[in-house]
Amino acid sequence: MPLYALTAIFLAQLATLKTHGAFQAECAADFQLLCMFAALEDTTPKAAEIEEVPDAEIQDIRTMNMSAAAADWQKLFAANGKDLKWADVSKGATAEPYQTHWSSTFDGWVADRKRLDETKGGQKWLDLNPPPKTQKGREAAAEKLNKTLDSILKLKASYDRARTEVMTTFPAQAKSKVLQALYGEGATEAKLTTDKTIAHASTYASACGANGGLSVYGDIMCICGDTSSANSAVCTNTNINLKWNSAVDDSSIAAAKAKCTTKAKTEYTAATLTALIATLSSRLRHEAKSNELQTYLGKTNGQTCAGTGNAACVIYSKYFDDGAPEAGTQAIPWVSRIAAAAALLEQAETKAAEAKSMRREIETLIQNAKAAYKSKRYDFEAAPNIGPQTETKDSRTLANKCEKHHASPDNCTKAECDYDTENKKCKSKTGTENPAAGTGAAKEGEKDKCSEAKTPEDCAKVTGTKPEGKAAVCGWIDYIDGKGKVEPACRSSSFLVSKKLGLIDAAFVALLF
Repeated sequence: MPLYALTAIFLAQLATLKTHGAFQAECAADFQLLCMFAALEDTTPKAAEIEEVPDAEIQDIRTMNMSAAAADWQKLFAANGKDLKWADVSKGATAEPYQTHWSSTFDGWVADRKRLDETKGGQKWLDLNPPPKTQKGREAAAEKLNKTLDSILKLKASYDRARTEVMTTFPAQAKSKVLQALYGEGATEAKLTTDKTIAHASTYASACGANGGLSVYGDIMCICGDTSSANSAVCTNTNINLKWNSAVDDSSIAAAKAKCTTKAKTEYTAATLTALIATLSSRLRHEAKSNELQTYLGKTNGQTCAGTGNAACVIYSKYFDDGAPEAGTQAIPWVSRIAAAAALLEQAETKAAEAKSMRREIETLIQNAKAAYKSKRYDFEAAPNIGPQTETKDSRTLANKCEKHHASPDNCTKAECDYDTENKKCKSKTGTENPAAGTGAAKEGEKDKCSEAKTPEDCAKVTGTKPEGKAAVCGWIDYIDGKGKVEPACRSSSFLVSKKLGLIDAAFVALLF
């Protein structure tokens, strides 16, 4: 409630009071102000509403995680119609993980595995939520699901703790602080306790004046007190049976509360409590006394509180001493507890915002996990293994024929091979290393005849079967050997076509990588 609204209510209440007998206007106004704090007893803090994260959503992710797991892993938790529990499998175990490692997770994994076979509407969960089809796809999805599920469960645990703090812990602690503000430090029930609610139950001078400030109800009984009789008209136009002529007790508090015009209607928030403290601060009176500042509520006579009709008060001066560690209104014991309650409710508001952020993150992770399980990009086959081209049988046979004659240049030549004098190696003739296989390839004899021609003229004279679409059996070309050297040579026309196709195939393979 805004401060101006509280002030308006306060002034309206004061205007209804009448002055007669021992009635004191200052005491009446301060009494109704303290009644605003007393009204907190009959209401509760306003707790933020934070929804639970649906367990069904997380259970779906757990089941997907089990579905994508390896078959051997799933078998470990398959109950197969039996009652499979950690207590049974761990009994007498001599090695991990069956001793302690799985103690907190085993039963959950069994439930995850069991759900794969559960039916809904006549269909199994697994049929409604099929995993990736390929092994590679399942492995990729399982890795993604594992990491995401771990993050979800950790966030969910933090979210649940925050939700409990916001909706239960902080409000309960704040209400406890308010109760202690009303009845004194450590109060756990609405009951007057001497030395906590009020400093002394039967002697006004020992209970009030500079001894006040312990509780709201204690200060009310001081401000409205009259030691001359059981009844007091200091704060109201009718008597309040406070019993200061004997001893105050729980009935004294009940009598005072009955005269409060402020009644609790709504739950309170941090802002409500902060506004009440501000209203109290503005109402406190400060007067000079022997070169000191006297701060008080009620009515003083010669700056003293005797408990008579014109001297009923509580003096808070010591809480405003410049030498005090935390001087000011909130240094008054019962006010400090109202401030503590406000701080707790502010923490609840901050924690509520954090919890809402965590919930959004959990929802995003759940969607990511579902996408990993269902997305086509995780459902792929292994790429074909395209390795280097192997030698043909013909080229290997030709190479073997030449390799036998490394020691003899003459035998190398007779075997229709080329002799490398520099490296002393007998090699296949250039152009015959790896002739392409397939339709249109030249016959071995024709390739040999073309290779034997050492001049353009001899190349043109070679006879034999002409390849389809060619004008001659052989052709004279500049041939690039395996070392990148350009050599003029006579080659079969069909060989040229095959070689070109071979180069195109090699280029295509290169593009795949």
